[in-house]
Amino acid sequence: MAENPVTKTSAVVAAVLSIKDAGQGENYANIARALASDYISLYYVNLETEEFIEYKVIAAKEDLSTERHGDDFFRRARLDALTHLYEDDVDAFIKVFTKENILKQIEETGTFVHIYRLVNFGIPYYVNMKAVRMTRDKKYLIIGVSNVDAQVKEQHLLAQARQNQVVYSRLMSLSGDYLCIYVINPKDNSYIEFQATSEFQSIGVKNHEGDFFADTQINADVVVKEEDREVFKQRHTKETILKNIETDGVFTSRHHLLINGEPVMVATRCVLSKENGEDRLIMGVRKV
Repeated sequence: MAENPVTKTSAVVAAVLSIKDAGQGENYANIARALASDYISLYYVNLETEEFIEYKVIAAKEDLSTERHGDDFFRRARLDALTHLYEDDVDAFIKVFTKENILKQIEETGTFVHIYRLVNFGIPYYVNMKAVRMTRDKKYLIIGVSNVDAQVKEQHLLAQARQNQVVYSRLMSLSGDYLCIYVINPKDNSYIEFQATSEFQSIGVKNHEGDFFADTQINADVVVKEEDREVFKQRHTKETILKNIETDGVFTSRHHLLINGEPVMVATRCVLSKENGEDRLIMGVRKV
């Protein structure tokens, strides 16, 4: 509109002449916010210049805030990995997170996906990185990082449970006189019962996770022969079992179980083992 000849300052007027599909634009914005709420970070990357903008998701507001921007995105990301990723995942991340590899995977499958662990206050947690190219302008890459810690850990537990199931089933197939095998976590006393025989299941002991030692004391009143019951309860405590393992390397016991109303002599053998770096009590019950 005007220009100051001394200061060289210009006055400019801008006018909005028309708005088209305002409602549709708002809908798209709302959809984008809802989808972004699944992510903890989003990156908008120019593949030609490697300039980028990082957004952080404000979960409470379902909104985005600009965290930082810069250039040389892929080199910076690999440098960040050295300080922010869980140590065991750094090498794999640096190896796969190159522009060439990302674009190759996107060309082959439509997306680039990589799961790794970040560290927060010394505690590692799983995240999933997903990268896609913009539909209209292929020179831009959108990368989202979401927290998948709960899902990944649940999958690991299920996989471990299936593996354990196979291992203990094979063990009992080789030692046909085993009635049942328990795997007990001595930290919280939770336990899993593996492949009880039909005879043992007829006793009525439930297969569930709970307090193994408390359940054993309760079940003893029903499944252990009355003459053996008191000694059984005294010996089958957590303290006694762990003390025996500490001194002798193994806990053993003999007693009569009532199977289909008839007393059957059984032997219990329990050892302390490591599973994925954690202590586990492995207890087998077999006929004598």
